[in-house]
Amino acid sequence: MNQGFHPVHFELMQAAYGTEEKPEYVGQICSYLIRTQQFDTKFHHWYEKGIELELRITGLYEAYLMSLDEREIASVPKIIRMYFQYDSNLPYRKMAILYNNIIASKESEPEIYEQYRRVMSRFAMEQIEQEHVDDNLAVVYEDMLELGLVNEELAKCLSNILFAHKLVIMQPHIFRAIVYQKQMKDPQIVPIVNGCAYVSLFCRGICHFV
Repeated sequence: MNQGFHPVHFELMQAAYGTEEKPEYVGQICSYLIRTQQFDTKFHHWYEKGIELELRITGLYEAYLMSLDEREIASVPKIIRMYFQYDSNLPYRKMAILYNNIIASKESEPEIYEQYRRVMSRFAMEQIEQEHVDDNLAVVYEDMLELGLVNEELAKCLSNILFAHKLVIMQPHIFRAIVYQKQMKDPQIVPIVNGCAYVSLFCRGICHFV
């Protein structure tokens, strides 16, 4: 729980909105959640309401994307697509969610896809160079490959990503995976993020969790 967030205070704010659905109540709730850094998916519907009501709140668009479920594929609001058309300071995993949604809608909204194609390609190249991988990035990489935008240097980085395997961890107390492989002198140590981790497996290996 982030410092400054008080569940009872938040429940009172929700109760006030439940009594009378005023836009200003939504604004107060969104502002409070942003100020106290609450970006869990359970708060996403409040940010969504704020955008639907066209509220002008600093950080609202970022909060919408930060709280969006990584597994959700749906058309995001037009204002979000317009706002993030250029570079963003959001974590790469969150930007990958947005790009995944845009790629998924490229048949129904080709003009949006074309507006984003260049920035998505640049984003994909940067993430490949850093050898980042997750489910949403995989979609972005595949789209870039279809466009034929991989040079020799990127191909070397991409070859490591192609050996990536996803680990799904059900125990919430586990926060790190350590993978040992015969061909590698040192083990891979990867963090568990939201119950998942990605490791590069070139052969059969032994995995420990801590």
